[in-house]
Amino acid sequence: PIEASCEGNDSEATCWPVTPFAEGGHQLRVAVRDTLGNEGFALVDFTADLSPVGIDFYDPAPGAILTSNLPTIRFRFVETGSGVDPATVTVRVEGSVSFGLDCEYDIFEVECNAGEPVDDGRISLFVTVADLAGNETFEERADFVIDTRPPEVEIETPADGSTVFRLESIRALFDERGSGVDPASIVTSFDGGAWPGQCDLGSAEVTCIPSGSIEPGA
Repeated sequence: PIEASCEGNDSEATCWPVTPFAEGGHQLRVAVRDTLGNEGFALVDFTADLSPVGIDFYDPAPGAILTSNLPTIRFRFVETGSGVDPATVTVRVEGSVSFGLDCEYDIFEVECNAGEPVDDGRISLFVTVADLAGNETFEERADFVIDTRPPEVEIETPADGSTVFRLESIRALFDERGSGVDPASIVTSFDGGAWPGQCDLGSAEVTCIPSGSIEPGA
């Protein structure tokens, strides 16, 4: 039995539980006697749903690298109580690229597709939903990376077609908006052979200094 406190008069009563009750099925019984001791009662069966809806991002998994510029993201609702209220589902996307999502969903799963081709970048998907009992999910988040093209490389120094009397260093810039540059993959060559010196990698560039003098030429 659950302890309750009640206030009422000769025609109605309002009661509220004093001790917590568990999630799941319950039966409520209310009884009252008249002045002669005759008892009347009523029974009501109900289900307590105290937990919000869970969100399971499963296709792809959070953190995945997406290799299509028209990505599809699927997630499912985890709800064992009163059921999902479809009218409360909200989906939004934020990140280094912005785009619209076309989502189709039922009471179990949601499939969201990009409404137009998306540029490479990092995105975050945010989802909220409530169940039919009114429990609202805290905003659930899943992060993804869209990477559909290789890094773009620009040799800044020396400039293409320039003439130099001494090559003291070279500098190349990278434009990589997806998964990021793999430092171990950077190869610098000179006249078809290995670069005769040391290279230092920055966040979006590489600077190489020769170990000896490279004289002169075009």
